[in-house]
Amino acid sequence: MGVCHIEPFEPEELKLFAKRWFLSQDPITAEQRSAEFLQQVSDSRLKDLVRNPLLASIAAVASTREPDLPLPTNRVDLYQRFYDYLVTDEEASGRATPVELRRLEHGQPARYKLAQWVHDHRIEIIDAMAIERLGADTQITDAAYAWVQKNRPTDINLPPGWEEVLDRLLIDTGMFVYESSGLRFLHHTLAEFLAARAHASTIPSDFPKMKEWFERGLKPSERNFVLMTLALWGRVAGNEIELVLRGLLEGGREEALLAGSLLAESETAGVGASRLVVDRLVDLAFGSALDGAHVYTFSSFDSAYRGPIRIAGTMSRVDRVFSIVSLLIGNQYASLRLRELIAGNDIPFIIRLGAVGALSAVATVDEAAQLLHSLSFHADQPMMQAIAAAGLIEMRNGPIGEYERSLIDGALADPRCDSETRAAIADLYMESGNKEEAVAVARIVASDDGAHLSEFRIAAKIIVSDLRDRDQNPKESIRDLFPRMTSTHQAEVTRELFNAGYIEYAHELADAVIADAESSSPALSIAVELRSKESNPGQIEILLSTLKRRPSWDSERSGILTVLMESGAIAPPVEDAVQILRDPSSQPFDIEQAINIWIAGHSSGDVQELMDILAARPYMNAWARANASAALAEGGHLEEAVAIARPVITDPMTDGFDLDRAAAVIRQAPESVQNEAIRSISESILDEEQKRVRSIEVLALLGNSESVPDIALEILQDRTIDDRKFSSVLESLIKACGVSVAERLVTALIDEQVPPLRLFQVADSLATIGALPHAVHLWKHIISSYGLPPLDAFTTLTRLINTDHRRVAINALQMLANDENQNSREIVRARGLLAWLIFSDPTLPPCSACTQEAKEECRICLAINAVT
Repeated sequence: MGVCHIEPFEPEELKLFAKRWFLSQDPITAEQRSAEFLQQVSDSRLKDLVRNPLLASIAAVASTREPDLPLPTNRVDLYQRFYDYLVTDEEASGRATPVELRRLEHGQPARYKLAQWVHDHRIEIIDAMAIERLGADTQITDAAYAWVQKNRPTDINLPPGWEEVLDRLLIDTGMFVYESSGLRFLHHTLAEFLAARAHASTIPSDFPKMKEWFERGLKPSERNFVLMTLALWGRVAGNEIELVLRGLLEGGREEALLAGSLLAESETAGVGASRLVVDRLVDLAFGSALDGAHVYTFSSFDSAYRGPIRIAGTMSRVDRVFSIVSLLIGNQYASLRLRELIAGNDIPFIIRLGAVGALSAVATVDEAAQLLHSLSFHADQPMMQAIAAAGLIEMRNGPIGEYERSLIDGALADPRCDSETRAAIADLYMESGNKEEAVAVARIVASDDGAHLSEFRIAAKIIVSDLRDRDQNPKESIRDLFPRMTSTHQAEVTRELFNAGYIEYAHELADAVIADAESSSPALSIAVELRSKESNPGQIEILLSTLKRRPSWDSERSGILTVLMESGAIAPPVEDAVQILRDPSSQPFDIEQAINIWIAGHSSGDVQELMDILAARPYMNAWARANASAALAEGGHLEEAVAIARPVITDPMTDGFDLDRAAAVIRQAPESVQNEAIRSISESILDEEQKRVRSIEVLALLGNSESVPDIALEILQDRTIDDRKFSSVLESLIKACGVSVAERLVTALIDEQVPPLRLFQVADSLATIGALPHAVHLWKHIISSYGLPPLDAFTTLTRLINTDHRRVAINALQMLANDENQNSREIVRARGLLAWLIFSDPTLPPCSACTQEAKEECRICLAINAVT
């Protein structure tokens, strides 16, 4: 089933919504009430919430019903206010339910008695339906019927057709709407709120199953429900939300981000817990920017960072952290930490930009705009100039100004400006209404052989949009606009043409991709999907015949058939799926897609035939088993999925991808099944070292964090273990235990004198989950290591500088340089590094002002003193 996402309101859209809403209420007061509403939501924590169209509607309802009451400042209270209007407040809801009930009193006394009782217990019934809605095992109306049958008093009978009475009363609450299969909630988030409220009241104050709730909260589909449950739990007398926040902070990156989201939802967190969360998020931002801050020195430490680093990838990780910080509206400590980041000269520009963006939400846009303007003078890379310009335009909510244009022009004129930056600028021009400039830059990206596909896609969207707006025939110019197109590029252009309404020409280009025997699989999938749209059954048959004549049909058919099935063009082609599954040469991804097709074509739920086909295959490697088990589990056949996944756990050829997928399936099974999978490792053909490593990997993937640390630390301290196993065990340990194991890990590895290269890897891994103090401790230890090559030392010092710990590095090197027990070579090395640290410090004054009195403040003199 597809998932629809409602785009958030932009400022102008919110203004238009408010204008239309209050105009429909009272045309005379509409302008005043609209202005008051917009002022209220812009001056409070609501300014981010009301970007959500549903929450904006709820806020408007609240403002209309009780104009003299201030609006709630969080989602939970907004939902509660709305729920009260609909369900508990008869007068506010405007319903005539009591009057309607009295009409039954004389003519149908049995129905009246039942209806009156249901009306009095509507809150409990709705809560039961909300809980059932999240379980999704049955229709919510069945849950309502079952609740009434179970809880009705013995003197209340259920007359024929009583279900219709119940349905009518539930519809009358305003919480439900009819659909073909029965009732459904007006919006799924209302069901989440009601279920959260019900669960929060039943969780004990010591929260014994906290870890299970954290795991649910890490799933995107359950995150909002869990956040509301935890926030509501914290409001119950005797409960302390700090218990939950501290528990989350003991985990890894995702748990820390969840703690930030919970802090934004909670109004009961104390100052101490709030500061802990903010500090962890700041540390996480530093860790997220490590790749972007990395400087290649060709040291031995650089082996972990081969290949180009794309700014967009680093920005997305940093942005995600600051998007959470942005939720902490009005948090004074968050504002303080953000201002410190912005002012930090050593801090990577990418973090300072993210901090400015977050400050515009947490504090005021005007302050953030002023700081960003000042910061933009220090943007020394084209992409950073482009991002600064985009931020200024957004914060000032106007057209591109003279200064912003100078930043953009500077970025485009820079010889280092690449296709990634140009695509971002083209997109910025388009968003700002400067279409001519957008198209000009997009055409450069489209003709760049080195452009990444995502950048080409942006360019194609802009160019085709321009063709549509000018009502130009694309056939006349498409080849000139896109001179160097592979099949993948042509498919992307075809998609944009289709979306722009050039259906016939898009089909023509799609046919060309399909006819090209060299077309890539991604291109073919796009072309087939587009060609199947707006095609009749006869055309689909012709399309299939054409596809089957392709020389590589056997290796392509599973993907193509899946595309056609998911687009609704054909029924599940079960016979083709069976052929794929019986073909010994079918690849693991073919097997997974064939299983999905087979399950989609069998509504009975019996998969024995499918399991027999799989059992008859001569061999299924770990990859094939992992994929097959994932498909079976997704299709609702967990027992069969576990049976397929079990051998992956003990297969010597299993890699990390296979193990992740197989363990994810087994983790859904009962605990006894999980324990049996763990025990099977000791009885496998793996050698003893492999058994230890595999046990750690599986325990971590199954969430068994208690059993991981002791064994993992023992392995990590073993200097004879190879690098691959070291990396795997380290990743598993941090995944299972998060920050809670950081202190033990650092102490154990330093005591065991683990080589600097591995300490560096551990430090980076800890930094990426926000355990920055422990990472700093390791980096500090590394630069003090005996015989550390200079380039390795520079790489480590760069880490300390870019995490705003230059002073820590200076102190460590000063101690080393002044250590009389060190040999002269180590002392000279320390002094040289110390001089470099001081020379490169942008905060110290220049030497031109040096005097005897100011000697200790002068970077040149300090450096000379350090060396001599």
